[in-house]
Amino acid sequence: MGNAKRNMIFILIIVIGFLFYFIRHNDMNEVESENISLRWIMNGPGKQIDSDRIWKKFNEILKQYLPGIEVDFEIIQAVEYNDRIHLMNAVDEQMDILWTGYTNSFFSDIEENLYMPLNDLYEEYGKDMAKELEPWVIDMGKINDMMYAIPNYQIMATSPIALKTPKKLADKYLDAEKLQECYNNWENDQNARIEFYNILTNYFQNIKNGGELGSGIGVGTVRMFCGNPNIDYTGINSFLIDTDTMKVYNNYETEDYKLWCKNINSWYKMGFVRPDAMTIKDIGTDQGDKGYILWQHLYDSNVEIQETKMRGYDVKVIPLGENFYIKNGIPSTMTAISSKCAHPKEAMQLINLINSQKGKELYNLLIYGFEGEHYEKIGENRIRPFDYVVQGQPDSRYGLPKWAVGNTKNAFEVETSIENLKEYMESVDKSAIVMPTVGFTPDLSAYSEELAKLEAVYDKYVKTLDYGISENWKEIYDEFLYNLKEAGSDTIRDEIQRQLDEWLRNKKSMDE
Repeated sequence: MGNAKRNMIFILIIVIGFLFYFIRHNDMNEVESENISLRWIMNGPGKQIDSDRIWKKFNEILKQYLPGIEVDFEIIQAVEYNDRIHLMNAVDEQMDILWTGYTNSFFSDIEENLYMPLNDLYEEYGKDMAKELEPWVIDMGKINDMMYAIPNYQIMATSPIALKTPKKLADKYLDAEKLQECYNNWENDQNARIEFYNILTNYFQNIKNGGELGSGIGVGTVRMFCGNPNIDYTGINSFLIDTDTMKVYNNYETEDYKLWCKNINSWYKMGFVRPDAMTIKDIGTDQGDKGYILWQHLYDSNVEIQETKMRGYDVKVIPLGENFYIKNGIPSTMTAISSKCAHPKEAMQLINLINSQKGKELYNLLIYGFEGEHYEKIGENRIRPFDYVVQGQPDSRYGLPKWAVGNTKNAFEVETSIENLKEYMESVDKSAIVMPTVGFTPDLSAYSEELAKLEAVYDKYVKTLDYGISENWKEIYDEFLYNLKEAGSDTIRDEIQRQLDEWLRNKKSMDE
């Protein structure tokens, strides 16, 4: 009887064990069958009329590639982007995948633990994009060998800047060739710098005298001029390297920046800068026939055609400089994973898909919307958008900037872009001049206090000086310089210089 009882107990234990396993396994399957929702925050035109329809279709197609994953997109305009994501982070609002780039201080964001290190995730789940993106491109998202973001591939070389102005005004009032000549002589001739600004001042004054000033200068796009091509970035806000001398300096302490502050303030007082320039949300929306008389962006050989079609009038584009450079520093557009992301594996799988040929259909849907509704095909890989020229605008039915996500080599070419754009981008990067300091990344982890103080000083003064909107620019500039010194600008410069000198010595010994 005792043996029978023991056998019965043993059988009950086995049965209970199986039941426990079954219940637990079934529960796990239910959890695994639930959709994982990833929130993707991106720079762009904001939510548009057809956004919800496109994103619904995106999620339907996504199931074919990544079952159980769906995406909730939020598109934030550039002028609001940096403040919004930091506010969202502060209140623990869900953020999984994040655009990062020209609106953000990448180093400061890393110090604040905004982004998750990606090395292991990329190695495990980024195999498709690793086949399509050059290693040197991926390395641009690393700080001290730690990967924090995936660069969104476009032309990675730094393009020459270009001034853009209504052609009818340039034909009447501007000596564009002389302006370019002065810029080309900038580095070696102080008088050429002064004459460059004088030519622009006379241009603006003649336009004003002719009653054609419109909205004036597009400050916020038109920025400080510097004709020295031999400058590289350190990745630290405002600290640059003169590669001729290998000296580190703070850009805000240079004569070039001082000259800019003087002239933009003079232009403001002469009425060439609109008084509300600092509060405009989207400066790019006011470039119509009665809009800005001068704005600035990067140059490529097709930009004049694009600008003319976009504005609805003839635009003259004036390139300043002619070479492309592979420079140090942080790319202007990348994709990161939030340090608070609950599903980093799935986030990296999605980034991998969007950055590879495998996800080309999804990528172009996300960027351009529906064929027949938002664009028409005019070639195998070429399209004509219906309500914009280059990229979707806030008032477009749908369209995101292709540079804000993914690998643009997989994007459709728009009608006004260069033919065979993929091959053109690759050729530019291959032929670009590589700066001798590419690969140098200073480690300033021991100087977080000084960097935070400097950021506070920049926030207080830079926009006022850049836009020229003040009565006494010199007084503000001197106060700015004093506070930079107090915040530790010299300490940061000297530390970057020390690390650069050491890096150059090590590089030299390795090359020998």
